[in-house]
Amino acid sequence: MPRDLPENTRLLVICPSRGRPDRVMDMLKSFYETRSAGTEICIVVSVDDLRFGEYEKNLTGENLIVCESRFTPDKTNYVAAKLYPDLSYYGLVDDDQIFRTPGWDIKFIQEIEKHKGWGLCCGKDLFNADWYQYKHPNGFIVSGNFVKLFGYLIYPKFQHVGIDHWQADLFGHAGCLFHLPEVIIEHCHANIGKAAMDEGYAWVYSKEVYEYGMNIWYGWQQNEMPADISKLRKAR
Repeated sequence: MPRDLPENTRLLVICPSRGRPDRVMDMLKSFYETRSAGTEICIVVSVDDLRFGEYEKNLTGENLIVCESRFTPDKTNYVAAKLYPDLSYYGLVDDDQIFRTPGWDIKFIQEIEKHKGWGLCCGKDLFNADWYQYKHPNGFIVSGNFVKLFGYLIYPKFQHVGIDHWQADLFGHAGCLFHLPEVIIEHCHANIGKAAMDEGYAWVYSKEVYEYGMNIWYGWQQNEMPADISKLRKAR
């Protein structure tokens, strides 16, 4: 069962995880070493995860949440829009990321609040050499007013691929995509030699999953992007 959050919780970081009950422990260790007061975390796993028993064993005492779906948007939106809908900020971190900068959460919140309290803020993930070339958020927080406005944290038609493209378009064109290069949340990903290839990475980069994600992004651009950008701009 999801646990009650402390009364002072301002930011809840959501970590959708699958097949990595070992690696998620490294992420958690770095989270607790760098977070500030008022920042909490939950781990979301799916009912069909073959390593579910290991999550239960490894994450004793953690806020472990079970979701029927394996997909990142479903897990994330279930937590943000259904379980804990009234928080000021929500974060999303992958189970293969490591928090390197103490106080990253306060820095992100302060940056958003400098800009009317709306938007998405992320740091440097050490994945791409030049973040500004691609502007793909990774290891980010989003203001809770966005979740209330749209009814979700992540566009729900995605599975995994394409989420960062959608965020770059929506928050970027609405003028509320913020990047702090001094904050490092390292993405220890197989594609850059910082992890071994596993079933999760293979699934994400399979032709079927990749094409599905790109098609969802293109469809959103063609049919919904102008209205969504306008909606976010007006709310700010």
